[in-house]
Amino acid sequence: MSTNSPRTGPDSPETGAASETRPDRFVALCLPESDASLKIPIKTLLMPACEFVPGRVMTMLSTVKEVVIRLKEPLEHQADFVWTSFEPLESDASSGR
Repeated sequence: MSTNSPRTGPDSPETGAASETRPDRFVALCLPESDASLKIPIKTLLMPACEFVPGRVMTMLSTVKEVVIRLKEPLEHQADFVWTSFEPLESDASSGR
């Protein structure tokens, strides 16, 4: 993941807010919706808690594409990670790489 705009929020890791001292990229696990399980028909991420800010806009990079996304409210928030849903801000077709 990489950010598109300056990070906001206090520098305190306890709040779960990203800070200016963190690198511009971090690893997250994308969990796409599943046709086999309709319980969670949304795209979600597992990401470091210190990088999570609701509404944060960032670029999700993979080996085949990059997509600008906005984080939504967390589904689960733990000390080390956040499980959150997100929305793409541009279509997959316009974000080829």
